[in-house]
Amino acid sequence: MDRDILNPTHVTHKKYVAMRALYVENIMAKEVTERFSKSHFSMNAMKRDNHKLVFKLWATS
Repeated sequence: MDRDILNPTHVTHKKYVAMRALYVENIMAKEVTERFSKSHFSMNAMKRDNHKLVFKLWATS
């Protein structure tokens, strides 16, 4: 795989890869926080914000 895909530098791409690791790859949150150098609180905020966005998209479709 391309190194750019595995090592994102853009903030939005990093969030996407972290969420993908949690929800698609079923990696434990602790491992994801370590892999992406995020705090537990940052990861919870990203999960919360992601759920709000998904619900908003679902509700408007």
